[in-house]
Amino acid sequence: MALSKINIKNYRSFKDAEVSLRPFTLIIGANGSGKSNFLRALRALFSDEVIEDKRHLNLTETSTEITTPECTPISEHSGVGIFRLDAEKITRPEELTNHPTVKADGSGTTQTLEALKNGDREDLFNRVEDTLRTYIPEIEKISFRTEHNKKAIQVRERGVERVISGNLLSEGTRLVIAILTILHQTDRPPLILLEDIDHGLHPRLYEKLVGMMRQIAQDEDVQIIATTHNPYLLDQFEDDPEAVVIVEKNDGFSSLTTLKERLEILGNDESDTGPLGELWYSGLVGGIATAKKV
Repeated sequence: MALSKINIKNYRSFKDAEVSLRPFTLIIGANGSGKSNFLRALRALFSDEVIEDKRHLNLTETSTEITTPECTPISEHSGVGIFRLDAEKITRPEELTNHPTVKADGSGTTQTLEALKNGDREDLFNRVEDTLRTYIPEIEKISFRTEHNKKAIQVRERGVERVISGNLLSEGTRLVIAILTILHQTDRPPLILLEDIDHGLHPRLYEKLVGMMRQIAQDEDVQIIATTHNPYLLDQFEDDPEAVVIVEKNDGFSSLTTLKERLEILGNDESDTGPLGELWYSGLVGGIATAKKV
C-alpha cells in the first residue's frame, strides 16, 4: 500500500512539514535544501533507527515525529533503503552469495540477476530483460561470464556480433539495469528511495524512465520516491504536477510543497509560460538556491 502523505516534525532540517505523495514521486530542490533528509525521514519511518539524536539543532527540547495516515506494520517495510547508484559498481564482477540483494551503491546487481536467472525466479529475470529491451532497444539479451571465479554481466546488442562486457556499457544503461533489478528482486522493499535518479542518463531516456517508473509502481505494488537536480526530467510531469515535491530551506528549516500547489498560486498566466523545467530553473516555482542578501 502506497503512502499518501507524510508529516515530519523536528527531524534533521525539518521543523513541521507535511506533503502528499504519489506512487512515483519526484523530489526537487537546491543543494542543501533537505532532499536527502526527506528520504532519510521516510527510511526512519519504517526502520529501527533511533531518531532522538536526529532532532533539529534549534529544537532540542521538542520530540521528533514522523507519521503517515497509513497504519502499516513496520515489519512489512523492513529493508527500506536509500539508493545512490554507482555505475562502476553495478557491473563489477562479483562472487555469488546466498540470498543476494542490491546494495545502496548498486553493488549486488550481478549477484541478484544471476540468482534470478539460475534460481527459481527466472520469470523475474525475464521481466528485467524484457523491460530493458523496451526502453533500450539496442540490447537484446543479458547473460553472464565467469571471470576469476566471479560472475560478470554482459549483454548482446543488436547488430554487434560479439557480446559486450558490462563495464563497457554507458553509465545510463548500467543505472537502468540496476534500477530494474532493484524493482524485481525477490526481497524488494515496497518503498524504494533513489537519489539523483537522472545521474548519467542520456536525455532521450528521461521520458522512458518516468514512464517506466509510473508503470512499475502501478503494476507491481511498489512506491518509488526519487530526487533530481535536472529540470529536463521535470518536463515529464506536465500531466501530474502533484507527483513533484519541492523542498526548500528558509532560516535553517526545510519545507515541503507540491508543484501543483505552486502552479495554482502562480495562476494560468505565469504557469503557461513554458515547460516545467524552465519554470523551475527561472525560480518561479521555487526550489532553487537564492543569493544571500547583504
